Amino acid sequence: MSAVDFIAVCLGGLITAVSAALIGFTLASARAPYASGGVWCEATVVEEGTRREWLLGGHRARSPRRALRWIRAQAPRLADRIDPSPHARWASSGLLRPYDGAGPDAAALLRRWPSDGVAHRDALRALEDGGLYVLTVPDGDGLRYRISVRSLGGAGGRSMAGKPAYGRRGTEKLTTGTFRRAGAGGRAGARSAVPSKQKGES
Repeated sequence: MSAVDFIAVCLGGLITAVSAALIGFTLASARAPYASGGVWCEATVVEEGTRREWLLGGHRARSPRRALRWIRAQAPRLADRIDPSPHARWASSGLLRPYDGAGPDAAALLRRWPSDGVAHRDALRALEDGGLYVLTVPDGDGLRYRISVRSLGGAGGRSMAGKPAYGRRGTEKLTTGTFRRAGAGGRAGARSAVPSKQKGES
């Protein structure tokens, strides 16, 4: 093979590689309307009687997969604040009481979500379509904990409200089933997850 032929083969391979990369980038851009603005993630708590909502925390993710990673991290973190260890150093005597198994167990639902593959696929699909995904878990004390992620890239995308721990499509509603936490857990008498500032207040 002459030097000219060798150079021609190398240039041909380079052009093919660059073309494939550009096509892949174009397809990814067309599939992901969120790319220009990212994904907004937040955790809130809602009081059922008054519908007042408090912001617990927020985060701007660069992509749907990073937003999904944020939910996986925040769900068990929020659960640990709702249902702390009975041996927590800060808990004074009588502050925590064992879960009696009656009513919904918000902490158990949140702890189960990170291992729910169906919910992960639903959330990722909704975000890739430029929409919204909401995970809502009820508590027996008249509160609902909500973790939501929504695309910032455009309007009119898919919206999806996941049922607690299952992530199925449908309208948001409370769960009335009984969920028992594995092991000897406790329920917090005073909830550290609820901040003092109401969402929307200055």
